[in-house]
Amino acid sequence: METGLDRERLAQYKATLEKYLNEPAKMRLAVVGVLFMAGMMLVYMPLSDQIQKQRAMIAKERNRAEAIELMETLREQTELYRPRIAEEYDSNNWVQYVLGILRDKKLRLRDMSSKPSRKVGPYDAMVLTVEVEGPFNKLREVIEALESSDRLLRVDIIRCEKEKDTIVSKLTILGLMLRDNA
Repeated sequence: METGLDRERLAQYKATLEKYLNEPAKMRLAVVGVLFMAGMMLVYMPLSDQIQKQRAMIAKERNRAEAIELMETLREQTELYRPRIAEEYDSNNWVQYVLGILRDKKLRLRDMSSKPSRKVGPYDAMVLTVEVEGPFNKLREVIEALESSDRLLRVDIIRCEKEKDTIVSKLTILGLMLRDNA
């Protein structure tokens, strides 16, 4: 019965092995090599899967920590703007605020209309379109007053037309208010 290896070849391998292992330096080198291979097979290979799992968990936790840090930064930024957002959901109060700015700058109101509010996160963006008439410098003062007001609002669209001695301007103004939860 054949085992797949020649007896002659086995004897040759045995002789080569005895030749190298009879010398102490080569014997030490062979023992160190066998121990290294055994260590790799018995220690490193099983631990490499655990190392990969730990690396994946660390990456996941690092991403989570970055997301938490980003959320904290966004909350801090929100707190900076919170005083500029109207506390009460009162569209009439907001319209009166805009009309007060127009009255202070002495612009003539020709037309005013409001559109349905737009939802922006936990806030509503109130939309007001006003058509005013007056000199250019008064219009500029109104826009500056609106943009730098103590409430969080912006002039979204401006359309101007020149008429005889005056400018007619149509302004679309957006202002943030806390959403009415009732």
